[in-house]
Amino acid sequence: MSTGDGATAWACLRRARDYRAAWSRHAARSAYEEGTPFPVRIRSAADRIAEGDWSLFSWEDPDGDAVSAFFCDVPMLEGEGSAVAQPLLAMLDAGGAQVEGLRLGDGALVLKVEADGKAVQVRIADPAPLLAGGGVRLVHDWGLALPVAIARLGDLWSVSGGPDPRQGFGGRAHGNGKGRN
Repeated sequence: MSTGDGATAWACLRRARDYRAAWSRHAARSAYEEGTPFPVRIRSAADRIAEGDWSLFSWEDPDGDAVSAFFCDVPMLEGEGSAVAQPLLAMLDAGGAQVEGLRLGDGALVLKVEADGKAVQVRIADPAPLLAGGGVRLVHDWGLALPVAIARLGDLWSVSGGPDPRQGFGGRAHGNGKGRN
């Protein structure tokens, strides 16, 4: 999934009557980790239903303001927390991005970054350095050279394979105040 496909898929799924009914039946109030610099949900047993039926790692409120849900059956960037990489959260905040995490059963963290109606997910096997204020080093085997550092939000969109976020697809952007879809 390139950046934007998740936003488009979520824009459709959140309107689906069957998803809304299933969310009402199965989605419990989410539990969150304490002491993290951004919201980190803990994946629940009910979330396994969302995975089997909707290809989501967890239930997402169809009336919430998320640009994208945590999709599980899509290609995802792989990363590892790094104490020496540029601090990621400050860079994302400066770019106006919203960040949320989902803790998987194996301890990995799916980091979802949303901005300007776009979303990208990064699976981070060891998120401890990131949660302590560090950065993320992206890992891949594509044979392509990545930027030496992800120094701005546009670099993250470029690496994820999506178009410029200003040319986004659907979804509701956080904090734009215009309520556009």
